[in-house]
Amino acid sequence: MLEELRIVNFAIIDDIDIVFKPKLNGLVGETGAGKSIIVDALSLLSGSRSSFNKLRDESKKAFIEGVFTFRKSFLKQHEIILDYLDENQRLIVSRSLLPSKMSLARINGETVSLKVLKQVMEGIIDIHSQNDSSYLLQSSHHLTLLDSFLGTEHAKLLNRYQAKFEELKRERQKKEDFKKDNDINQREFLEFQIAEIEKFDLKENEIEDLQEELDNLSGYERLQESFASFKQIINSGEDNNLVMDVLARLENVSRGLNGTYLEKEGEYICAKANELEDAINEAFDSFESLDYSPERLEEINARLFELSTLQRKYGKTTDSILSAYREFKQKLAQLEEYDDMLEYFDRRIQSIEVELNTLGDELTSSREKGGEYLTKLVNRELDSLGLLSDGFKVNINPSAMNKFGKDSVNFAVCLNRGSKFMPLKEAASGGESSRLMLALKTVFNKTSPYDILVFDEIDTGISGNIAFKAAKKIMSIAEDSMVILISHLPQVVAACQSTYLVYKNEEKGITKSHIKPLNEREKIQEIGRMVSGSDITQGGIDAAKELINQYQK
Repeated sequence: MLEELRIVNFAIIDDIDIVFKPKLNGLVGETGAGKSIIVDALSLLSGSRSSFNKLRDESKKAFIEGVFTFRKSFLKQHEIILDYLDENQRLIVSRSLLPSKMSLARINGETVSLKVLKQVMEGIIDIHSQNDSSYLLQSSHHLTLLDSFLGTEHAKLLNRYQAKFEELKRERQKKEDFKKDNDINQREFLEFQIAEIEKFDLKENEIEDLQEELDNLSGYERLQESFASFKQIINSGEDNNLVMDVLARLENVSRGLNGTYLEKEGEYICAKANELEDAINEAFDSFESLDYSPERLEEINARLFELSTLQRKYGKTTDSILSAYREFKQKLAQLEEYDDMLEYFDRRIQSIEVELNTLGDELTSSREKGGEYLTKLVNRELDSLGLLSDGFKVNINPSAMNKFGKDSVNFAVCLNRGSKFMPLKEAASGGESSRLMLALKTVFNKTSPYDILVFDEIDTGISGNIAFKAAKKIMSIAEDSMVILISHLPQVVAACQSTYLVYKNEEKGITKSHIKPLNEREKIQEIGRMVSGSDITQGGIDAAKELINQYQK
C-alpha cells in the first residue's frame, strides 16, 4: 500500500504530506481544489513523463515522494521489487522536476532511469480517470488481458509456443543466411579464383623465403667490393701475404718474452695475433663459399613479379593467399551441397511449423474456454451494476501467426437490449462507461491485483441506486487492492473507510492547496454538504448518517 505521499512545489500545492490507510481512501473537495493534482503526482511516481509546466515556483524544484509497503503475496508476483526494498522492506520512490527542465527518479535513494522506474512500478499503481483512454478499452490489449486472466497453466503453454516461435524465426534466418553466403551464382567466380591460385603452384611461405633470398643476393655486389679492399690490404707486399706474415712474426717475437718480466703481456699479444689470423682465414673461407648466381637473382625477381598478381587480389603474404584459397574451396564444396542443404532447412522449418500450429491450436482452445469464463464473470458484474446480464462477450478470431499465437481477441459490449455488440471503446460513454470499467476492473483485479488502484471520478454519470451498487463494487475491489478514490457522489464517499478533504485558500495573494484527514463527524458533515448543497442542513446530516450506516450493516 501507499503509506505516505509528499508533494512539494507542484501546481497549486506548496507542501503537503498525506498519510494513507489500507483499503478505501476517499478524496473529497470542491472542483479545482487540487484532487486531480494528487493523481498527477502519483502518475509521475508510476513513471509518466514530466510536466514541467506544473512547477509552482519555477526557481525551485518540484518534489514528489511515495513510501510503499507490500504484502508477501504481491511481492511473490512482482519479484523485481525485491531488488529495491530497503532494510525495512519499504520502497521509497521519488521524482524531482528541476527548474533546468531535468527530471530525476530515485528508488530508495538510487537514481534510476524512467524505463527502470516504469518496470519496477508496473503492477503497483493503476490509475483510471473518466477521460483517459484506459488500456481496458483498447482492443490491442485485449489478448494480453485475456492471457493474464487465464493463469499459470495457460502462461506455461504460451511460453512453450513463444519458444517454438523463436526457434522457427532462427531456423528461417539460418536458411536466409545460408542462401546469402552460398549464392549459386558465385560458383563460376569461385572456380575461376581457385584455378588462378592453383596455376601458380604456391608453396607454404614461398613469398617470404624468396624475399629473404633476394635481399641476400642483392647485397652480394656491395660485399664483393668491400671484400676486394679487405683482400688488398691483407695481401699487400712483395709476397702478397704481408699481414699474415707480420702476424706470424709477431707470434714468434711474443714467445721470446717468455721467462721475462713481460711474459704475461707477450702471451696476451700472441693469443690476439692468433685470433686475428683465424678470423682473417674464416673471412676468406666464408666469402669463397658464397653461392652467388646472377641467373638465380633474375629467377627470383621473375617469380616474385609473377606472384604479385595473387598478392594484389588475395593478400600480401603467402598465408593470406593460401587462406583465401582454402575458403574458396570450402564455399565451392558447400555450393555442391546447396540443394541438399536447402531441402534440409525446408524439412526442419516444416517440422517446427507443424509443432507451432499444434501449440497455436492449444492456445486458441485455452482462450476460447477462458473467454467463456471471463464473459460469465464480467456479465455477472454488469448485472450487479444495473447493466445487461449478457451484454459482454469475448470475440476470438483467427489471425496471421505471430509471437502470441494465431488469434485476434477483442472485447465487445451491448449496453441496450436490441442493440448490436460493439467494441468497448465505441460503445461505452458517460455513466455506462464508468460501470463497465468497474465491472472489468473488478474481474481483472481479482486475477492479478494491483497494489494500489486510483479512481479519478470513475463514478461520473452514475446516480441513485446505481451509485450504491458502484460503491459496493469499489469496496469489493478494495479488499484486494488499496483504493484511492476521487468522488463527488455522497453514496460513494460514504463507503470510504478513510476520507480526506482537499481544499484551497489564498495566502498573501497566492492560492494554495491543502489536505486534511476527516474524522467521523467531519466526514458526516462533508457528505451532508454533498447532499444539501452549499448550506448544510439537518436533513443532509441525517442522510449522510444513513448512507454511512448502509455500508456498516
